Amino acid sequence: MLLILILFVQLINGIKINNKFIEEPDDVETIIGSTLIFRCRTEPIHQSQITWCKNDFCTLGEHHFQIVNVSLEDIGMYQCQIRAGQQTAGAMSRKAKLTVLQIPTSLLIDSPVILIEHVLSFIVCRANNAMPEAKISWHFPKSISYISKNDYALLSGQALRNSISNLTLIANRSYHGILIQCQAHSSAIQTLNKTMITQQYIQTICKLFYLFLISIISF
Repeated sequence: MLLILILFVQLINGIKINNKFIEEPDDVETIIGSTLIFRCRTEPIHQSQITWCKNDFCTLGEHHFQIVNVSLEDIGMYQCQIRAGQQTAGAMSRKAKLTVLQIPTSLLIDSPVILIEHVLSFIVCRANNAMPEAKISWHFPKSISYISKNDYALLSGQALRNSISNLTLIANRSYHGILIQCQAHSSAIQTLNKTMITQQYIQTICKLFYLFLISIISF
C-alpha cells in the first residue's frame, strides 16, 4: 500500500500543467496623464507565475498591469510572461505596445508673411512637439495658387515629432491682405476633441519697392 502511495505522489508531481492565456494584452494608444491597464490572465490562475517586462526590466505581477499618470517615458513594448515552474509545462509570453499621444505644443506660421511680387516665395507652418507627428493642411482662397507643397517631420526630444509644411509660390499684388490658415491634424488632437488652427495675413511688396529698400540698406 505504501509503495502504491509513493508511486501515486510521484505520478502527480510529474504531471505538467499546460498554461494558456485566457486574456491577452492589446496595443494601447492613450494621452499623457491618463491611467491604463494592460490585461493578462492565464489558466490555471493559481499555478501560474506572472512576470511583466519592459525592455530589460521585469517585475512580478498579479496578471493585469496598471500604469498611472502616463508619461512619455512609458512609451514602449510590454510583455506578459508565464514563468516556467515545477507544475508548469514551460514559459509563454504575449507582447503589447504602448503609444503615448500628445497634441502639438505650438502651431504657427512663420511671420510676418511678406511676399515679394513676381518672386519665388515660401510660406511655412510648423506643428511642434507632437506624438504622433501632426499632419498639416492649408486653408486659403482659390485665387491663391502655389507651385508645390512639401511636408516633412523632424525628431524632437523624447520621441516627439516636429511637422513642417512649406508652400512655394510666386506672389502677385492681389494676394495682399488675404487671410491664410494652417491646421494641424492628429489622433491625439482627435482624441481630445480639439481643433488646432492658426492664421496670418499676407503682405505683398512690389518688387521695385523691395529693390529700393535693399539699395537703401546696402548704402
